[in-house]
Amino acid sequence: MTKTRLVGIFIACLILSFGLFGCSNNPSDNEASGNNPEPTVEDVFAAYADGNETAAEETLVSLGIGEDDYSLYRTIGLARNITSDNKRDDAIKGFEHSLRLACSSQADKQVLIEHFEELANAAKIASDEESLHFESIYKNLADLAEEHDLNDVLQNAIPNGDEMIAEIEETRGAESDARVEASTANLVWSDNIEEKLLEQEVYCSAPEKRIRDANYKSLYPDYVYIDSVQNNSGKAIRDIVICVAAWDGNGMPVRIHPPYSYSEENLYLVIIPDANVQPGEAWVNTTQGGWNIAETCTYKIAQLKACVARCTFMDGTEWVNPVADEWYQIYGNNPL
Repeated sequence: MTKTRLVGIFIACLILSFGLFGCSNNPSDNEASGNNPEPTVEDVFAAYADGNETAAEETLVSLGIGEDDYSLYRTIGLARNITSDNKRDDAIKGFEHSLRLACSSQADKQVLIEHFEELANAAKIASDEESLHFESIYKNLADLAEEHDLNDVLQNAIPNGDEMIAEIEETRGAESDARVEASTANLVWSDNIEEKLLEQEVYCSAPEKRIRDANYKSLYPDYVYIDSVQNNSGKAIRDIVICVAAWDGNGMPVRIHPPYSYSEENLYLVIIPDANVQPGEAWVNTTQGGWNIAETCTYKIAQLKACVARCTFMDGTEWVNPVADEWYQIYGNNPL
């Protein structure tokens, strides 16, 4: 074999080995072949549907989407987890809670609007399972539909939605009337109602009105502050609803409501979502701060009283305060 031929064979081997190793170790070639595709919002929806919130949030971060918008994407992912074969109560609760947060946020709701039909179909499945959560789901979807001209989509998915809500509210009203009638049969209009509240399995500390700024209340609203809620129920609490009543310096009832809202009553429902209070422990107000009061009514408010109206336990059951109706009878729109 000639020298020239040997050199040619050697060079050919070098070129072949370079080509083989170069193709296997070039990251750009791998990316081009699709081995490492870029993440998309569809990956976020799928992760939330699978219950993998960590992966979903990591993908949202990689897409440059801020925490304020997480609930928008979580809502759609959880809606996909509600199917005819999967109508678990906890799935519906998660969907309802996430939709409520998304609709109450100040974020652009374009994601919800684009997937509105998907959300409405999930609400239809939820309607067969749990009226309490369906009511909140439907009302939030109805508000979105009204604002963005999607009433036809909602009507197509749940044609009898309004009638269902009216029936739910009628049933709840009848139950409430029955409780009031039963509680007022032997009603004691006494001064010791505050002591009764402190003997209950769930009760809150006395409310305060706190002032952020004496002059610029539209920018820095006054707020209702509640320091703590004690849980002696024996079960872990998830969410808490407290009713707060207000009066002026003469003991006359004052309408109380948050900014950009209106009320005909001196009662204000404040909600503590995800309070997560273990049995025998107390929720302590370290991060909630307070519940803003509208500038139009805060000047008149001199006195506040509060009562835990209800709470939802971690197992999904609900505790309704048995003396709440008596408390409402005494303090609801009545002088002190």
